[in-house]
Amino acid sequence: MLTSAIATGVKNLSKEALTELAKTVFGSVKESVFTTVSVNGTKDFTAWEWTAVGVVSREIPGFPLKVGDSFKMVGCSLFWWVGTGDDARDWKIRKESEYTTMIL
Repeated sequence: MLTSAIATGVKNLSKEALTELAKTVFGSVKESVFTTVSVNGTKDFTAWEWTAVGVVSREIPGFPLKVGDSFKMVGCSLFWWVGTGDDARDWKIRKESEYTTMIL
């Protein structure tokens, strides 16, 4: 699986690199809440539009906010799936791209 976070310039991360990035980001915010705006797609492709709010609890390198600052983000995550059969548990994400904007 490859993933890209276009807004931050992160492109083609491996699964391992994505795991480390997620640990850093999600481990540095508190009170984070994601809200689904819409989900659309097919068996092979899904677009998830979302908003997120939270509070920065630790410095995040490259993140424009300081510890204690609240934030709101809007974004769309695109997922390409690979698998066979009708059971979604048998399908895996082949590629993911994320487009986000920080609302300051």
